[in-house]
Amino acid sequence: MKERIIEKLKEIEEKNNVKIIFAADTGSRNFGYAAEDSDYDIRFIYVHKPEKYLSLKKKKETIEVKEEGMEFIGFDLKKALSFVYKSNIQIWQWLHSTEVYISTETSEEIKKMLPDYFKMKEFLYQYAGSAGHAFKRKIVGEKNPKIKYYINIFLRLATALRLMIDGKFPEKENVDLVLTVPALRRSCKKDFEEMLEKRLAGEETMPAHPGVNSFIEYKIKQILEIADDTKPSPKLSVEPLDKLFVKTVMKDFEIK
Repeated sequence: MKERIIEKLKEIEEKNNVKIIFAADTGSRNFGYAAEDSDYDIRFIYVHKPEKYLSLKKKKETIEVKEEGMEFIGFDLKKALSFVYKSNIQIWQWLHSTEVYISTETSEEIKKMLPDYFKMKEFLYQYAGSAGHAFKRKIVGEKNPKIKYYINIFLRLATALRLMIDGKFPEKENVDLVLTVPALRRSCKKDFEEMLEKRLAGEETMPAHPGVNSFIEYKIKQILEIADDTKPSPKLSVEPLDKLFVKTVMKDFEIK
């Protein structure tokens, strides 16, 4: 499958006349709860030829390709770096994936720069917000919600709580992280382990769990309240990101 994914990424490069500088799986396979038939969720960062950035014509900032069992979503480098500057969690998640297919000097430079643009307040809002959104859309009102939705929500809560404990983004964002958080380990260890066991065995759904639902609601509210009280980070210079952008675009990627 890895060879097939790499080949598809090459096709995307050729069809769109871009160079992919990073690609990784950011779905259940990266997070550690994939079933045998789980899809591959590939995310990538790409670069246009220099003249594209100098044109007044609006260029494509996102590439999306879907095939059976695979989804590819890519961001243009400029868009990706703007997300870094805004402390958007997406690029952090991509670059911390354990299932990397393409890595370059540029992607490693971006990863090293991430801590400089870490903003606790923004991260807490994003993780609590995404957990809350998923909870309302995928769990509330469902008699038999999908297990993967519960696991995803626990992952988001765990990352937010781990951020508050360590003051930095975890090196690995996966299911192992959940039970490193004391509050989750104390209250939901058995429930989470049962969910994970069922999911890995290929089960899709489970009966809604009122106790777990109440705990999730409580933790989301708690994280949002802490985010409200967290002091905003000082505004940072965009110059280092600009320099990296120009340096990368001006490289000879031999794009035909």
